[in-house]
Amino acid sequence: MKKIICLLSIVLLMLSMTVIAFAGDVPEALGYEDDAMVFVGTLIDYSASAESESEILNAKVMPVLKIKGDVEPGKSQTYDLCYFGSATVQKGKDYLFGWLSDSSVWVYEIESNDENGIKLKNTDEFSERIQDYLDEGLYERLEEERSSIGEQICFADYIKESSLTQIPVHKVIFRYNGGLYEIEKEKFFEIANEIMITNVKNEGLHDENAKPKQPDSYETNLYIELVDENEQLVSFAAVSRHGEVDKYGEFMSRLMNKDCEMEPGDLKKLYSLLPQEIQQEITLPEKTIASDSQASDNVSDEEPNKLLIAVGATAVVAVALALGFVLKRKKKASKE
Repeated sequence: MKKIICLLSIVLLMLSMTVIAFAGDVPEALGYEDDAMVFVGTLIDYSASAESESEILNAKVMPVLKIKGDVEPGKSQTYDLCYFGSATVQKGKDYLFGWLSDSSVWVYEIESNDENGIKLKNTDEFSERIQDYLDEGLYERLEEERSSIGEQICFADYIKESSLTQIPVHKVIFRYNGGLYEIEKEKFFEIANEIMITNVKNEGLHDENAKPKQPDSYETNLYIELVDENEQLVSFAAVSRHGEVDKYGEFMSRLMNKDCEMEPGDLKKLYSLLPQEIQQEITLPEKTIASDSQASDNVSDEEPNKLLIAVGATAVVAVALALGFVLKRKKKASKE
């Protein structure tokens, strides 16, 4: 009996960690998920949930201001379940809504919405991160990126796209398979300026679902870091061995996605900056990134339990929170 109780306790703890992790990742997920929607909407009607006062059912919402995603102002939508947190639920009131691809809807109470922008009422850490991203226009910029799928951008410009890129870059660091290598800055930017990458719809990495099992993506990814003279991170990106590119750092808590694609020849140019002995250890795939149809055929019939993967992948989010948010806070503190 004790073993059963212990097992149930572990399962409940894991499930609670998953919910916390997903909640902790919401501000960032609303940005990096191409299908995510962020908008201001009026709560028209809803049903109360018997499970929690912070959850409402069958919420009928009228979008009034699109910020990101496929949102049509003036066309009402009904959502099965909305998480209001500590927000006061009131019909006829405007809220900030965030919809994610898993159909979860996260709602934030608005204090004001005028020519000075949207001001959220709550001041908890998650709301502050949302507020920072709203103030910086991050979601609008990511909406522009989403609308430019298929277009190309210079890799040097891509990696320097950051609120901190006004800070001079002092060093370029490559991390690969546990090793750290300082790269000649001028040589890196010379090559990075020659490389054009294509903006594609965000999706998971090829090697994560490939069959037969492929090398661990997080050991074969090339992590690129730009740091200032105080060894503080300015900007970063990661490139997989298939040329999948994302604004991702080695120590970030969220999973890396394919944000853009790089040609194999350009990837080899980046590898050429690594020490010769490391280049000899690199094994490139025989083919480039598989098409969507090929990728679906390659999914293993014996894939691990998805719930356990979700728990393991997302539980750390609450610990790490958002690397970008921390960097922005450091920048603000230095200015003060």
